[in-house]
Amino acid sequence: MLEDLRAGLRPAEIMCLIDQRGPMVNSMRRAQIKAAIAEAKFPAWLYPAHKSGHHGTDYGMGWQTLVQTVLKYSMADLPIELGEARPIVLTKAQAVKIMECNHSRYSGIKLWHAKEGRVLMTAGRITTSVGHTRAFYDRKKEFAAGREVPCHETLKKLLASKPQFYTTYALKLAAWRLWSDPDNRRDDCSLRVEPLLCVHDSLDMQAREEDRVWAGAKIGDWFMNPVEIAGTVVIIPADGKRGKDGGLEEGVRL
Repeated sequence: MLEDLRAGLRPAEIMCLIDQRGPMVNSMRRAQIKAAIAEAKFPAWLYPAHKSGHHGTDYGMGWQTLVQTVLKYSMADLPIELGEARPIVLTKAQAVKIMECNHSRYSGIKLWHAKEGRVLMTAGRITTSVGHTRAFYDRKKEFAAGREVPCHETLKKLLASKPQFYTTYALKLAAWRLWSDPDNRRDDCSLRVEPLLCVHDSLDMQAREEDRVWAGAKIGDWFMNPVEIAGTVVIIPADGKRGKDGGLEEGVRL
């Protein structure tokens, strides 16, 4: 998956292509996949369905939840005329196919689920590469088909825990660098770029108009923080919007 992302491919678009052409897509070179996606004509519902399916399958979502999730997001912005609404209603067969497309491309997901399931049942806690530990106090085991298996609801929380942590960790590193960067201090020790609000996946900042260009370059630098995840050193990319007086209209890539 990481190599797909590095090649500029969106996993959900690859899933759409697999949905149309079958698993043979997985034997294609990435340049061929990119060209095939550019030429493909996907129905309007297919990409949002696979986008939800890709993320949900990664974290143990079942087909019923996938159907509900896709419908919910398709109805998030209802038009004034409800007759113009375009809800996406998946059948069980379509939802299962979406999940199968994801597993056909990224077969390691099931292995990861099994590994983390064993961790849940034996240790009941996980530790990240930077030493952060989370213990799970929910039910860790349940019985299915006469055998002991990881509790599905708790496992879903565990699977989402590290991605959530690393997103927050990368954000807090950027906020720390903003605060501690001596170039971000004026002679009176006030900040040129000021943090306003920091939540788990976003950081709101403000700066004076005359510092706009300088701040844009600095913010990008503050987010360039290598972190080790599963033995691989990566930089988690960030993007955002900027504007005047709280109106965030201009998209930027950091």
